[in-house]
Amino acid sequence: MTLTVDEARQSGPQREEALGYAWRKGRGAVLRGCSVGMAWEATVVVVPFLAQRAIDEGLVPGDWRRLSIWVVALVASGVLTAVFSGMRHRAATQAGAYSDLGLRGRLFRHVLGLDTGFHDRSDRGDLLTRISTDVRTISLFIDLIVTWFAHASAVVLIVLFMLQMDLRMGLIGTAYIPLLLLLSAGVRRAFESRTVALREAAAKLTDILHENIFGVRVVRGFGVEPHQRGRYEPASNAIAARAMALVRLNTTYTLIGGTLPALAMVALLWWGGRLAVSG
Repeated sequence: MTLTVDEARQSGPQREEALGYAWRKGRGAVLRGCSVGMAWEATVVVVPFLAQRAIDEGLVPGDWRRLSIWVVALVASGVLTAVFSGMRHRAATQAGAYSDLGLRGRLFRHVLGLDTGFHDRSDRGDLLTRISTDVRTISLFIDLIVTWFAHASAVVLIVLFMLQMDLRMGLIGTAYIPLLLLLSAGVRRAFESRTVALREAAAKLTDILHENIFGVRVVRGFGVEPHQRGRYEPASNAIAARAMALVRLNTTYTLIGGTLPALAMVALLWWGGRLAVSG
């Protein structure tokens, strides 16, 4: 049988071992990606300061030589940003691929080593689904470590620079971050339960397909195709319904999560415009 939501949340030695094994397989690529990610952050964060220098030292006094120097620096920063971004994505993809390959091989050897009684008791659809989705989830987690590290570090640096340049504008521009974190915490639990429900539906459908494919002679010999079709259609519809529930949740989260930064930007432009007009 498939795991319930509470069972899926439990931290057992098998899951910890799987995460540790995946980390060992992708550790080199993760560390390389984090190092490149720090360089990417530097090229992104430095852009406003280069633009400020170009305006203050080149454009305002009309010094075209100084302006050209800073423009070249801006272009170079953009090129380096693109290069480092590509290297970061490559390292993240490699980390996930190494973890995925290692886990699938280890899990395959483990399943083949189990006694026949386990296979008689276990749900084949659940086993096939977990071999596919669980391994992919762990490898995706290893893949995303690089992206999380890069973006989290960039957010911290940008917030610090904004607060240093102007405390009030910095607070206005970053006030939405606590709300976004609370929203993410609330959505995570709902997303987890709906993901487990989708996996349960996929396991049931996989088991039905397995029975029909490997027992096709029995199915056709006894003429039970309408009965099997009646089992298949509700299981397929259940997957579609649970997948759409995940889509609706993700759409709501994306909408609200994208609106909060936009509102903060509007407030920031309004306050900055007032300061610019008042001199």
